[in-house]
Amino acid sequence: MSASPRTFFQVLRPHTSRRGKSLYSGLVVAGATYLLCRAVWLGVGGASDSRQDARAGPDIHKWDFQAGFVREDKEVRSRLPQDAVNGTSPHRRALRYLIEEPDFCSRFPDLRIISYVHSAARKTENRQLIRDTWGSMKYYQQIHLRIFFVFGAAASQEEQDIINEESEKHHDIIQLDFVDSYKNLSYKGVSALQWITEHCQQAQWILKSDDDMIINVFGLVDYLDVYSKWLASRNEGPPNTIMCAVWWGMPVLRGKGCAKWCVTEDEWPEKSYPTYCSGSAFVIPTHLAPKLYHAYFHAPFLWVDDAYISGVLPRQAGIKHRPIHSLYELNHFLMAKNVIHGNRLFCHHPGKALPRAAWWPLIAAKEGRG
Repeated sequence: MSASPRTFFQVLRPHTSRRGKSLYSGLVVAGATYLLCRAVWLGVGGASDSRQDARAGPDIHKWDFQAGFVREDKEVRSRLPQDAVNGTSPHRRALRYLIEEPDFCSRFPDLRIISYVHSAARKTENRQLIRDTWGSMKYYQQIHLRIFFVFGAAASQEEQDIINEESEKHHDIIQLDFVDSYKNLSYKGVSALQWITEHCQQAQWILKSDDDMIINVFGLVDYLDVYSKWLASRNEGPPNTIMCAVWWGMPVLRGKGCAKWCVTEDEWPEKSYPTYCSGSAFVIPTHLAPKLYHAYFHAPFLWVDDAYISGVLPRQAGIKHRPIHSLYELNHFLMAKNVIHGNRLFCHHPGKALPRAAWWPLIAAKEGRG
C-alpha cells in the first residue's frame, strides 16, 4: 500500500499505456471546458432571474427563516402494534462496531459540522471525490467540517479488503455489524446516530449526504451562521427541527409496478409515511442525535431509510421539520443555472464520478475558494 493516499484523479487515471493517459487527460480538459462554457452560457441566458446570485457566496437576504414554517406531523398510530408504539420493539439492540474510530472528532479542534455519508464498498471513486472536493481537509480552517463514511458488514472478503485499506489510509470509515444491503440502509443511519451520540457531541451540526451529492459547504456554513443568529435574535433555544427538502403525506407504494420500493402492510400498515426528508442530504442539530438514536429502540422499524431516519424516528422523538427546498437542486441539468449562478447548496449528480468532479472548481471559484 502507498504511504500517501491517492487523490480522486489518481484513482481514475489509466496506467496501462501512454495512449490511455493522453485520452484521460483529454477527457478531463474537454469535460471541464464544456462545463465552464455551459455555465457561462446558462448564466447569460438566465441573467434576468439569477444576476444577484452570481456574486461570490449565497445571497443571505433570500433566506427567509420566518417563511420557513415548521409543520408538525400528525400522529397516526391506530394500526401499529402497541409494543412498537409504547415499548421497546423486539430484537432491537445497539449495533456492534467492526471499525469504530472513537477519537475521530477529538482530532479536529473547533469542529462545527460532522457529515456522515452513505456509501457502498465498491464506490471508491465517489468517496475519493468527496475527500478531494467538499469534504477535503484543505478547507477545514474555513468551514470546520469533517466527513465519515458508514458501512455494514461486507458481503465478501474482497469488499472487506477495500474497506480495510481505505480505513488504514484515511481513518474516516465507521463499520458496524449489520449486513450491508439495500433493505438494511436504515441501519446505516442508526449507526451514524449511535456513533455521533457516543463520540461526536462537540460538533454543532450533523450533515447527512449520499455519495453522489455535491454540496456547497461554504454556502452551507454561511446559511447556518445566519440561521443561528436569527434564532438568537428571537431568544429561541436550541432548534428542535431537521432542515431539509420535506415530503408530506407521501403514499406507501404497494402492489404491482413499484419494483424495489414496494412496502407490505406488515412492514408498514399506514397508508402514508410520516413527514420525512429527501434522503439526498439533510441537516440535524447535533444535540438531537441522542433523541433520534433513543427513538430507534422504541419506534416501529421501517427499511425505507429516508422515511425511517428522518420521518419515523423524529415523529417518535417529537422532532419537527423545517423546509429548505430552495437550497436543493436535484436535477443535475439545471446545476449551472441554479448552483453556479444561483443559491442552491445541495446538488444531486448521479452517474460517473468524473463529470461530477468537474463542477467543484466552478463552485469553489464562485465562493472565492479556488
